[in-house]
Amino acid sequence: MPEVSIIIAAWQAGRTIGRTLDSLRLADGARQAEIVVVDDGSTDDTAAVARAHGARVLTAPHGGRAAALNAGLAAVTGEVVLFTDADCVAPPNWIADSLAALPGYDGVGGCLWPTRCTAVELAKVLRYVEEFEEAIDLAGDYRGVCLNGNNMAVRKAALDAVGGFDPQFVHGADADLTRRLLAAGFRLRRVVPLRTFHLKVDSLGDFLRTMWRRGSTVRFGMKQGDESPATLARALCLSPVKWLLVDWSRVGRLNVLGSAVKKPRAWLAPWINLLGGVVNALGRIHYYRRFRREGL
Repeated sequence: MPEVSIIIAAWQAGRTIGRTLDSLRLADGARQAEIVVVDDGSTDDTAAVARAHGARVLTAPHGGRAAALNAGLAAVTGEVVLFTDADCVAPPNWIADSLAALPGYDGVGGCLWPTRCTAVELAKVLRYVEEFEEAIDLAGDYRGVCLNGNNMAVRKAALDAVGGFDPQFVHGADADLTRRLLAAGFRLRRVVPLRTFHLKVDSLGDFLRTMWRRGSTVRFGMKQGDESPATLARALCLSPVKWLLVDWSRVGRLNVLGSAVKKPRAWLAPWINLLGGVVNALGRIHYYRRFRREGL
């Protein structure tokens, strides 16, 4: 078994980090794993709770998730680095299954499952439902599917080769890391059985605020040189089209989550995604203008 390190970036996570660490402590292979929590300048008891639950804690000024993960990468020694978030729990087989999926690949990842199948949580799954259904091999150019920092395992040599995460990204750091790993020739895979579970259950307001903030991922396209006022206008116009032609056709596929999916909630999901898509497109326009002013 390779040496394993687990890195968790945490900010204001005192209410959830204990449950995250308890789930990791009970996981198969946990005794051989180095668990590092990077406290990203929290003002609550995140660091104290993490220490009480047996994690090694690093503290850093608040610089964002990507910067915190890089601080963790600089400190760990494992041949394989696993990542999850401070508001997630991992099943007992998470470490073992991640390592079992890794041979032949430089990085593997799975999906973040909801702990409650509300209409908002179903809307979030609906947007990426194909990633919950079958394995996806990633190679060559980035095509919109990435490894997610709430559930992934990557060889440290690969992470070091591309310089870790780009701290410029508030949102989109995982996509940017995936793009750079693929550009460097590394092989990645999304694997269906790898699951972590999200403790947070978003309200509609939470979801819309997140979709607005995710507009900042426009930086990713700007760095690639394929973002412009025309592409932003197209994204805004296509939100209703995607809702009409794509989201409604996917509703039945939410059964991948099992019997907890109730039909009335499932049929609300496309409407929530329509609103979220419009808010996200407006957020992209806002951040595009902001980043242009900043000289990106």
